[in-house]
Amino acid sequence: MRNGYYICFLLFLLPWVSSTQTLLPPIYNYKVFEYNAGAQNWGLTVDEKGHVFSANDKGLLSFNGEEWILNKLPNATILRSVTSVKDKVYTGSYEEFGYWQTTETGELNYTSLTHLIQNHTFTSEEFWQILPFKEAVYFRSFSALYKYEEGRITVIDPEFVITGLAVYDGKVYVAAKNLGLYVVNGEKLEPIGNDDVLKDQTVTDMASFKDGLLIGTQLNGCVVYQNGQFTSLDENMNSLLKKYQLNKLIALETGEIAFGTIKNGIYLFDSASGSYRNLNRKTGLQNNTVLSLAKFKDQFWVGLESGMDRIQVNSAITFYTDHTGALGTTHDVAIQDNSMYLGSNTGIYYFKDDELQFFEGSQGHVWDLELIANDVLAGHNTGTFKVDGEKLAKISDRAGGYQFVKVPEKNNVFLQGTYTGVTKYIKDSNNRWNVSTVTGIDFPVKQLCFEDNRTIWAAHHYKGLFRFKLNEDLTAVEEKTAFNTTVLPNIYNVRLYRIKNQIVMQSEGNWFKYDPLVGKIATLEEFEPFTNKSLIYSDGEHFWFLKDADTKELLYTDLRNNAIAISETQLNQRLMPDMERAVKRNDSIYLLTLSDGFAKMNIAQLQRQLNTNAIPVPELTFFKDDQERYSVKDSLFEVPYAHSQELILQLSVPSMVQPRYYYELKGPLEQEAYRTQVHWSFKTYLMVIIH
Repeated sequence: MRNGYYICFLLFLLPWVSSTQTLLPPIYNYKVFEYNAGAQNWGLTVDEKGHVFSANDKGLLSFNGEEWILNKLPNATILRSVTSVKDKVYTGSYEEFGYWQTTETGELNYTSLTHLIQNHTFTSEEFWQILPFKEAVYFRSFSALYKYEEGRITVIDPEFVITGLAVYDGKVYVAAKNLGLYVVNGEKLEPIGNDDVLKDQTVTDMASFKDGLLIGTQLNGCVVYQNGQFTSLDENMNSLLKKYQLNKLIALETGEIAFGTIKNGIYLFDSASGSYRNLNRKTGLQNNTVLSLAKFKDQFWVGLESGMDRIQVNSAITFYTDHTGALGTTHDVAIQDNSMYLGSNTGIYYFKDDELQFFEGSQGHVWDLELIANDVLAGHNTGTFKVDGEKLAKISDRAGGYQFVKVPEKNNVFLQGTYTGVTKYIKDSNNRWNVSTVTGIDFPVKQLCFEDNRTIWAAHHYKGLFRFKLNEDLTAVEEKTAFNTTVLPNIYNVRLYRIKNQIVMQSEGNWFKYDPLVGKIATLEEFEPFTNKSLIYSDGEHFWFLKDADTKELLYTDLRNNAIAISETQLNQRLMPDMERAVKRNDSIYLLTLSDGFAKMNIAQLQRQLNTNAIPVPELTFFKDDQERYSVKDSLFEVPYAHSQELILQLSVPSMVQPRYYYELKGPLEQEAYRTQVHWSFKTYLMVIIH
């Protein structure tokens, strides 16, 4: 499948309003011990290729998508601000500012600018913000502004404390503590008027948003300045920003505003609807204190009091995650009349007012939860329950309900595999369930399929595969056939499916089918491309396969022209082995069960993104031999034989999270493979081709 799509998704947002729970983004945590620098990240910026730079306690921290590198100033001081402008990365520190540039060999080199300051003395200043404007770059301390343009520095030294800068309406706006807003005019700062709105308030951050200027204050929420007038932000949102102390804000590509707070993480606010979502320690952030924000296309980065997090907007995959651990592993999901129910290894749950609620009396393992004849039925280790709103009633004491299958050509008649065999369910005209045992099957039946309206197939986890012919009223077995290793590679853990009116099974990763004309099991040639891939969903037209390997790569296909391979870390790492399940909501939406919640997959949106977004080309980060580094601008390297004992190179795609590369090696040692990291060391001279 070399020519197929292999996309690594960093995923996020877009609420699913067909039920009450909120779906939130996956949050990628970069911990202090991973990037090996200081805990606090005071400023963030992302260049046009996606490289991330952080103003860190220990220096300039850079990330190319594969490797974190700490670059220290000559005086090793704390960096407070950072901004990428074209090919330069500007930083501010204590009584020091300047820029970094990447050398031909891929390293960062620092140039100080403070020697350009004339007739001015620092007053113990730290530079907390850097703002590019036209051809100039402004450096802000609390005491003064320093404008760098055409190799010169001009100092604007007001009599008030400067707490923020922003570009709006073609001008540079300056926030004065307790005094309001000013506009830069040459080397002077001019008040804009209407200062009473911001009087005695400390502005913490500002940003252009749509046709206005967002102004965030430390303790009084956020206001919008537009056409010379101030307007308060949404009252509900502002009450939260006041309570949790707004610190940073940024306008996202989705039209939302991300508010970073000191006490409760991030609020993602939709000004059109007045709705918001909260990302905090409880929902996956490393901590609740946001020190910096930066965006890049459809993702944004968060600098925290300790660590750094990465989030992406406008994604086709969103998550519900129970960070408390009470839910456990989700085994199944069912939805009825916009009410969502979860079955897990700890019991049955539902959502009320956006909060997860537990059905008392449902303690135990839930294997199956689905809509059967307009009722939500839960196969539980103690029996089977009927779920109705916030009520729960047991309808069967037969332990361990694994799977329901409808009896062909009969309405409201179903068979269920259990710990001790097969149970028959009939729903009568009074909506009552009548339950009886199918005699002649006395082993656990985890998987069950109908061949016709009287013939069923059952898989035993240890003893293999069986075919049963039932009597007319489906209450007893009349004939039994067992299939052993003479027709299957292994009878242990055989997986059983009904696909397009065929009985299909998988053994040791290989696919087989039953041929009723000759009464034998044969190889299913159509499924050979899916060897060693488990089937977790099929409706006869669309299929979800899961690669049985550490990558847990998902494959969605119609077995014809459409196939999408998905390798998304947060999704793959949370799929539970042998417990994966996909639940179809409609032609576009699927739910996938996870170790701590569930994921929602929007296939139509995913397909649109694949059709419109080009896959980025990996860039060479460094190439070196035993003695020296080579220019990263080159594509062909002439290495002296004496220095070629070991060659090391690194490639990266900064805009993606843990991308997967396809590579070919040509030379004395030839090989090709997929790889999640491209940082190689070779003992011989090779040519590397990356796809």
